[in-house]
Amino acid sequence: MRITKTLLAVFFSLISMQVVAEAISDERHLDDQHVKAYQVEFYADSFNATNIQPIKSILDDHWRERVNDDADFGVSQSRIGVSLKHNNWLIALESRNDHFLVTNPTSASLYQYSKTQFPDEQTDYHLDIQYKKLQAKGIKLGYQWSVSNNLSITNVFGLWRPSEVRVSELTGQIQFDERITGQAQLEEWYSHKNLLKRPEDKAWNQGHGYSWDIDLMWRPISQLTIQALVKDAYNHVKFDDVGYSAGALNSETTFRDENNILRFNPAYSGVETTKSLSWKLPKTILVNLEYNNEQTLYFVQHEKRSLNLVTLVGVGRKLNNGVIKAGFDLQNSAMYFAYKNDWFSTAIQSDDLRLNNAEVFRLSMNINFAFGG
Repeated sequence: MRITKTLLAVFFSLISMQVVAEAISDERHLDDQHVKAYQVEFYADSFNATNIQPIKSILDDHWRERVNDDADFGVSQSRIGVSLKHNNWLIALESRNDHFLVTNPTSASLYQYSKTQFPDEQTDYHLDIQYKKLQAKGIKLGYQWSVSNNLSITNVFGLWRPSEVRVSELTGQIQFDERITGQAQLEEWYSHKNLLKRPEDKAWNQGHGYSWDIDLMWRPISQLTIQALVKDAYNHVKFDDVGYSAGALNSETTFRDENNILRFNPAYSGVETTKSLSWKLPKTILVNLEYNNEQTLYFVQHEKRSLNLVTLVGVGRKLNNGVIKAGFDLQNSAMYFAYKNDWFSTAIQSDDLRLNNAEVFRLSMNINFAFGG
């Protein structure tokens, strides 16, 4: 079932109750890793959001659910890596996987009907699909500059070796009236999968890229911490040669399958060659405010990824040597839970208790080891 505000109120009532826990005399205990000279961190996180259909239905290509009336985006960003920190320096090896989709409701409906069955009524479809994908491995180097006792700025620079890339643009007008007619314009760069199912060439994945992340932490008073983070604040990905297709798709070729469902097999006229590719990833922007009042903390977090917005409000409670948090995403009606202690942290967010129906899902985990103090 969909998370409701009633559930939110009940949960916050529970979380605000007295927790049987040991008192922590110094709030800095959670961040005392600087006492150690070296820190090794293993991390993994994944954020997925769409307003088209449940995430699992899209991943399974099982389009039985009704497309949402406001369907226009999808975003998925995952990363896994290991980092080593020494004093103010950081070095990390990381693998990332990014997907960005911008579309409109009629395009989403047209794709659904192509997988299931067209409705009986006459319909016009304005086709507009913009899709970008990057899969890459890289090395990152960062430095934390302590401007003052309550202000620090961390810059992280990454060098990337992409293994998969795809940039697809499909626009046009399609009509359905017992048969499918219309035309669409296709332009697509790709290293592997592509709309025309063109066989891949190993030479197409020879590319490089770089990125810059900036993270500002400010504590204007002892109880308040403000964070402003921009990932991929500046970035660039370049390929000298990837697969390239550009041309027109004519949808007049229609037929009935064995179940008497109308299908269409677009005829393509255009070029299939190789071409250089240069593009930038959308920025991820996060602003977080956290107020710590003895055993309880309160937080507000706003995050933007492509067309998706997240606005979390919540509370936390100190529990033994850690902190447990619970929040509610006002933009996506999603619940958020997190836990952190000296060596481990995890977070989960979902807009539906039945994860198969979730349209927003986040999962992260970090494990830290400190030594050499």
